[in-house]
Amino acid sequence: MKLTIVLQISIFDSMNIILFFSALFSLCNSGTTINEVQNEPNITVYFFLLDDCKICRDYAPELGDLYDKYNTPEIEFVGVFPNFSSKPENIDEFKEEYDIPFELKTDYFKKLSKKFDAKLLPEVFVYDHLKKEVLYSGRIDDRYVSIGKRRQIIKSFDLENALDNINAQKDILVKRTEPIGCFINYNDNL
Repeated sequence: MKLTIVLQISIFDSMNIILFFSALFSLCNSGTTINEVQNEPNITVYFFLLDDCKICRDYAPELGDLYDKYNTPEIEFVGVFPNFSSKPENIDEFKEEYDIPFELKTDYFKKLSKKFDAKLLPEVFVYDHLKKEVLYSGRIDDRYVSIGKRRQIIKSFDLENALDNINAQKDILVKRTEPIGCFINYNDNL
């Protein structure tokens, strides 16, 4: 009798495995992506940052506001620190000091930086995982004219405009702006 039970479990497990792969195969052929099945965000807003950059620090208090306004099940936010000078303890202090509610991580090997061809900090990339394309990249707004020269009045809220258009399912009119800030150090020695 014990042998029969083991044999039935084995047949049951085999059927489950066959059903799982059958469902996965039909899912892959239906045009549905794994992101849709797992309910992962379709869009990620990547902020490339440097903890000791004055311009990044100037924008930092607003990052939480942008998160509060635009974070949905479809849109997530991630802070990326590509320079090796941004140590985990400094990143943790930055997160705590500015009360940043989303994940902050390092990119010491520049995998994301190279993927998006990021050059400056702060620089933002709004990436659509389903389309596998950058929907918007560049500055957060037009606050800076150049390093050390700040506008009195912000006239163009570029990132907010892009996210508003995404939420309204409209085309993004300005897909790229030029950021102003500190350079990503591609010559870091690990």
